[in-house]
Amino acid sequence: MANENPATYSNSAQILKEIYGGVNMISQQRRRSYDLFTKSKRPLAGKYWITADHMEGASGAAGTRPDNIELPAAQAEVYQNGKVFDRYHYAGFMYTGPAIRHAKDNVSSFVNLITSEIENKTRWLIDNLNIQTYMDSWGILGLVAASPAESYSGSTESFSVSSCPNPLWIRKGTRVDFYPGTFKSSGTPTKRTAGGSSGAGPASGARGGASIVTWNPSTLAATITVAADPTTIAAGDQIVLEDICGGSGNLAGGGEVGKVSTSVGHYGGGLYGLELMIDGTTNAASYQSIDRSIYTEYQAGVMSNSGTARPLTLDLLQKCMDLIRINSQEEADTIISGLGQRRNLLALGLPDVRFTAESIKLGFVGSLTFNGREWIVDEIAPTGKVYMMKRQDNIHKYESLPMGPLDDDVAPARQRISGFDKYEGYIANYFNLGCDRPNATAKVIDLMEPA
Repeated sequence: MANENPATYSNSAQILKEIYGGVNMISQQRRRSYDLFTKSKRPLAGKYWITADHMEGASGAAGTRPDNIELPAAQAEVYQNGKVFDRYHYAGFMYTGPAIRHAKDNVSSFVNLITSEIENKTRWLIDNLNIQTYMDSWGILGLVAASPAESYSGSTESFSVSSCPNPLWIRKGTRVDFYPGTFKSSGTPTKRTAGGSSGAGPASGARGGASIVTWNPSTLAATITVAADPTTIAAGDQIVLEDICGGSGNLAGGGEVGKVSTSVGHYGGGLYGLELMIDGTTNAASYQSIDRSIYTEYQAGVMSNSGTARPLTLDLLQKCMDLIRINSQEEADTIISGLGQRRNLLALGLPDVRFTAESIKLGFVGSLTFNGREWIVDEIAPTGKVYMMKRQDNIHKYESLPMGPLDDDVAPARQRISGFDKYEGYIANYFNLGCDRPNATAKVIDLMEPA
């Protein structure tokens, strides 16, 4: 008996829309690091959100006077508007015409095929955004420790990685580009791997970039395969998420980059993550288009040890907490770290009942408390670091398009690839992260990881 609702080219779009409804369920079930921050209610002003942050108080307008002395001079508060630019995140899926034809009398097989495809791509997108939550907007996954042999021509090449913030940030299938080690200091860096928005697409088979074929998180050894021969990849090159800084590798041509001026600096095309937000002037001299060297209240507290790893101590944690209070007159309410620093904390606290964690919660990423503050443990947080922050009413998620199909109720949720009996569609999420008072955040870096 024929299926009363066969999968056809005409009704596949409707089937897709029904399946798309499951994207929200997946995104709710999947742990999302970036949802630690509440969604802002500020309206989008064109391409960005505007914040009116008080940066410099008119302290001369307040004071004590004896009798019959002129009152303090009235002064207006000095404000500097911050700009949080939107960021655009995508995951693409594909299926073929024969897949529809073969499912003509069995629509459930088509539904199962597409459901699996969309669910997996949604998870990939969420995992990518979780990683970007901790980045400095440049999408850097690590450095090339030693130059690969570079025979290429479609072959795989092996190399080792150094300075990887967290080995879990790289996995098989990750698409990457390679940039010179100094690319962050240039307004127009040229990536080693061509492609992207230069026009190459699925039809040409030459998107550029490279795919991670194998990855060993213990030894930091990787192999890649490339569609087109890159220029020389050298030791010290940055390994970057594909096309995050523009398809051509030219930030000036790849859209808004948050540049204040060449002398001040700029930042990349990814999320304004914690490494950009909780920073002095190391990762970016500007933040949200505000020059941190002029408006010093836009600098976060950074407790480093000149690159030398040191053990975590209770005094370091308390000093970081006090630094936030000194800089902002506010109290930290949240601490975030990876698994290694949780082990260090438990090793410090469990022998002494005074510092025993009040609770260890299972589920989500797992959390405990220190000194009355929630300590969130996230396995993908950078190693060797502990972040502290005033999270509530300070750090926000600015979202213009919730995660879902890239569809407008008129255009179909998928389209045919020119020259191929294939269809492609996209899942999208438009949002960025922003902070009202970066001086109410701080971090301890250069910490030893447990064996």
